Amino acid sequence: MPDSDSTEFFAFSAARTLLWAAIKEQEQQHVHSQERLIEAQHQTQQQQHVQLQLQQQQQQQQQQQLQEEEEQQQQQQQQQQQQQQQQQQQQEQFRQPQVQQQHLQQPQPQQQQQQQQQQQQQQRQQQEEQQRQQQEQIQGAQHLHVSIDKQLEICVARRSSSTRIDPSELPSAPD
Repeated sequence: MPDSDSTEFFAFSAARTLLWAAIKEQEQQHVHSQERLIEAQHQTQQQQHVQLQLQQQQQQQQQQQLQEEEEQQQQQQQQQQQQQQQQQQQQEQFRQPQVQQQHLQQPQPQQQQQQQQQQQQQQRQQQEEQQRQQQEQIQGAQHLHVSIDKQLEICVARRSSSTRIDPSELPSAPD
């Protein structure tokens, strides 16, 4: 009878050892798969970071363009004011029909300038909307960076704890 007891004990110990090894192997595979997933997320995040830098450069260029367009608008407004002043002076000085005909022909450049100003204002509004959307993308990517770093810390901690085997958990040989 003692032989059958020791055989059962050895069989139980062997099964327990195999089960423990299988559980540890499964945990390690799970940790490795999580690490691969986090590495892929990290690469994606780096690519997004590069894209965000490019977007920031584009924003700066757009802001410079807006400033230049504002300066052009101011210059055009000054030119319009000067033209209006000249027209008023011409009307005061000359009241002949020929001068009046010239006065009627001169507002056409002003209309063109007004149309250009309206187009520039529309472009500015579109550029400001693009800048706002890009800013939202930058903030979203920063939140993603923080969550990926937390996941990586948890995965490394889990891996370091799962690779250590406690000797007290292994089966002991019978006396």
